[in-house]
Amino acid sequence: MKFQVIVTPEAQAGIRESFAYIHERSPLNAARWIQALYGQIDTLEKFPERCAFARERESLEENLRQLVFKSHRIVFTVEKKEKRVYVLYVRHAKRRALASLPRMKLKNRLIGAERRIGNDRVRVRSVSP
Repeated sequence: MKFQVIVTPEAQAGIRESFAYIHERSPLNAARWIQALYGQIDTLEKFPERCAFARERESLEENLRQLVFKSHRIVFTVEKKEKRVYVLYVRHAKRRALASLPRMKLKNRLIGAERRIGNDRVRVRSVSP
């Protein structure tokens, strides 16, 4: 079963922030890092539930999972019925666990998100229910 992977604007912001930090110190490593990061995100297309639960799961009462990539955590949720994976945040592992998630509807959160299609990223302009 193949899942559609959608990267939310919050996750994109975290990726940009981490990339900029790494790029200041080593542009070559930053390029390698982002390519490998998206490679890991792409693996969520198959068996995303293989990943451990995120530490925020209990306190937020959300069914969050995480994929650890180098020094970062890719925090996501799986919608089995829709066959979709929503990447919610990409955070450095040393940062505190999230205390709360914005309570906006997931549909509203996805406007401006990126959907992964093979090696390409496509902007989501609208979300079907």
